[in-house]
Amino acid sequence: MYYKIRIIFDRDCESFSWIEEYVSAKNREEVKKYTPQIVKNYEKTQDYQIEIQETSIDEMIECEKEELWSQIQDHYLNRKYDMNTITIRRFFNAKRELKKDKAKLYEMLKDESRYLRICEHVKKKIDKSKVTLLEFEEIVLYLYNAKTN
Repeated sequence: MYYKIRIIFDRDCESFSWIEEYVSAKNREEVKKYTPQIVKNYEKTQDYQIEIQETSIDEMIECEKEELWSQIQDHYLNRKYDMNTITIRRFFNAKRELKKDKAKLYEMLKDESRYLRICEHVKKKIDKSKVTLLEFEEIVLYLYNAKTN
């Protein structure tokens, strides 16, 4: 069986935050055993409430697709805009435009694919035992911004 776990944290008296995770388990009791580890993984220390809901594999897949899609958009927009100067409103407007404008969406997908190809190419060429992640990212961005393949 599949379950969605929502862990709700009190941030203060007026607001809260939450984490949602999907797990495969035999029953609700087994799901409750996962909760402390999930809380630890997110480095949360406050008191929390747990909501457990039975779900389907289709819902889990859909949720993961949405999460991955959002990460792809954020990654693209982080490269396209200066995150030190862009306003939150402009960032979310740009994200909304990607959903509405199919031509921009296609450009984003094409651009993200190109970025990933450059990453793969650089991974093959570098000495992984000597290059740090920061250096790797700098190399990839240099090639990406140079508009080379």
